[in-house]
Amino acid sequence: FPVTIHEQEMMDLFEEEWLKGLDGNKNLIFKKNEQKENLFSIGLDIIHKYYGFHKVCPPPPAFINEEGEEVPAVEITFNIELEMEDYKTSKPITGKIDLITELPMKTGIFVLDHKTSSKDYTEFKVNTATQLPLYAYVFRKLLSEGRFPGLKCKKEAYAGYNVFKKMEATKKDPNNLAEIVYIRKKISDEDIDHMKTIYAMAGLIVTGK
Repeated sequence: FPVTIHEQEMMDLFEEEWLKGLDGNKNLIFKKNEQKENLFSIGLDIIHKYYGFHKVCPPPPAFINEEGEEVPAVEITFNIELEMEDYKTSKPITGKIDLITELPMKTGIFVLDHKTSSKDYTEFKVNTATQLPLYAYVFRKLLSEGRFPGLKCKKEAYAGYNVFKKMEATKKDPNNLAEIVYIRKKISDEDIDHMKTIYAMAGLIVTGK
């Protein structure tokens, strides 16, 4: 690794999977004001812009998976214990991190989750979500276990969202169908403690304790 998939190859793969999806879902219903041809074009535009941004980014770092194999840090599946020390308990957490990448000029690690949306992500939504602190916690835990052999940092620089935002074409710019918005947040120890509190309280409610 890494295996390089060029932009046109990715577009061809997208088209192949798109057609498979349509063939396998004859009763597929699209949202109001959405047409399959337009959504397909949006997908191609997202791929084009994604490749444009990542030309300046280093490839993902190496990650040692559960089988002991060294693979790129893409779609990392994790299964960890979330230690909630203040509540003298822990909770098994399973999930997947879409991408861990180095920032341009190797200025730090960015823990990323991909999102698609037709609306902007508000600052309130970003600051109150538990997902980013959880992903930062997971990354730091895996890093401390030596699962990223090529990284010398102690934690990520940022955690954030890679938002693929659908846009409506205009007469002035008919080919501008999507934009990619990168939302970055520095995750503090207080953010992680707050996330643990929410998970702990949710557990108390579920178990009735």
